[in-house]
Amino acid sequence: MFNDIIFFRPNNTNEITVSCLEVPTVPVVHRISPVDIHTTENGSIAISDKKNAHSIFELMLVNSSDTIKETILKLNKYEYRTYFDVVHSFFEFVTAAETINNFSLAGGVPRIVFNHDPDTDDRESLQPVKRFHSHLYIVTQGMLNSIRANCRTLKDVSSPFMRRTMVDPLSLLSENILYDIVTSSPVIPPNVKIVKPNHVRKIQKGDPFGVNIHLNEGIRALQRDEVRFFLLGIFHQMETCFNEIRAIFLGDHANACRANLQDLNAITDGVTKLEWLSLDTKRQLISVAEQLRPLSMRLLKTSRHSRLKSNYLISKGLAYTFSITASSISSSNESSPLIVNISPRFFSDTGGAGLFGCEGISAIYLKRGEGLFSEKELLQRWEFQDNFMNYFAKKVADRNESLEMIKMSSNNMNKMLNVYYHNKEMSTSQELLKDLVEYYRLKNK
Repeated sequence: MFNDIIFFRPNNTNEITVSCLEVPTVPVVHRISPVDIHTTENGSIAISDKKNAHSIFELMLVNSSDTIKETILKLNKYEYRTYFDVVHSFFEFVTAAETINNFSLAGGVPRIVFNHDPDTDDRESLQPVKRFHSHLYIVTQGMLNSIRANCRTLKDVSSPFMRRTMVDPLSLLSENILYDIVTSSPVIPPNVKIVKPNHVRKIQKGDPFGVNIHLNEGIRALQRDEVRFFLLGIFHQMETCFNEIRAIFLGDHANACRANLQDLNAITDGVTKLEWLSLDTKRQLISVAEQLRPLSMRLLKTSRHSRLKSNYLISKGLAYTFSITASSISSSNESSPLIVNISPRFFSDTGGAGLFGCEGISAIYLKRGEGLFSEKELLQRWEFQDNFMNYFAKKVADRNESLEMIKMSSNNMNKMLNVYYHNKEMSTSQELLKDLVEYYRLKNK
């Protein structure tokens, strides 16, 4: 029987549309040299390839400064500006007629994503990499066709763990909380529309979970400082508000254990006093408190309970995924609205690049690492990356900006990315050997 816990589930929850798609991996990364962008005040962001791909056409941005900066809030103002300059350029590049024709991109959906979960380190998390990074990729028309072909309802997913991954139990409540946070912003820029959550209608339309914000000016909006600072303000507000709620539920001492709960009366009193939270959301939050129970930490200490950790132990701190998604690619849609989605996740352990909603499907799960891209696909991927890096470099040169773009060696990038993967080696010696054999096979053809 389909009886998963989803707080405040409407009657049509069983109709949530979901899909799954297998994505190949990249046998040889950094065939195109990564580019390190140096900004003022020792800022640094690198553009590179990635091995565990989300799509054939993809790039990754990584904070590459000497000091590890885990989240977007840790970037200095010059890195933050450069990040959005690259994001804006990506959307410009993929909607340019030449790019669309060269790579047959028409009908695809471009997305940029980053995940925020710097504190969770004792279970699978949205951000296994504790260094700020972002994914820029295209859900191609071919991928979309397969996604639609694999479409089903949530009740048809047999694994309760997968259902819980695809739809976080707190997804509907958390978007109500986030809506209250976003709409409490002192200044909302013109041509920015914050969509009020309507759970029944959202499920009917197949909209992504979380708060959806429409940038009605399209790609041009990403150039505007007021939009960039509006989003930065939201990130700060989320951090502050989450800490307030966390202290109410778990206590405000530094070592508050998230497996324990405060007394219900204390939680009710604390929630009632939150001025920024609407009355309806307060009632919902108190109702959740009435249903939650302390969790046995002893149960979760051994590795054999790793699935239980991911499914029944909430994230250690604020965890959310942020994305910007454009309409299906055509050379005339530069002014089409962009959709910003911010989706808090407490139990789901999959980030927003591999689990997202679009094109009328609320939850699309990318099962990565399934097979290898073909030689033809790899050459397309590398040409796409090279063309974008040249495109961005030309924009920097034309604007005469104080940015320095330096090609990095693969070894330097790999050393940096060793921190990226749980402070472990990026791959085993056997995997590296396979990569080198494949690399030289392609190079010498």
